[in-house]
Amino acid sequence: MPMVKVYWLTCPKCGWRYYVGESLLRIKDFPTVCPKCKHEYLPEQSSTGIEG
Repeated sequence: MPMVKVYWLTCPKCGWRYYVGESLLRIKDFPTVCPKCKHEYLPEQSSTGIEG
């Protein structure tokens, strides 16, 4: 079974750190939603960048 790559994002609004799958990052201009505060933003706007 192939390993799934995950990346860590940090919400620029509340600072919650969470992971997303590589497939989400492949879609150009597709926003992510913070699971804690529901803030919608582009992964590139993560306050700590995209950590792999």
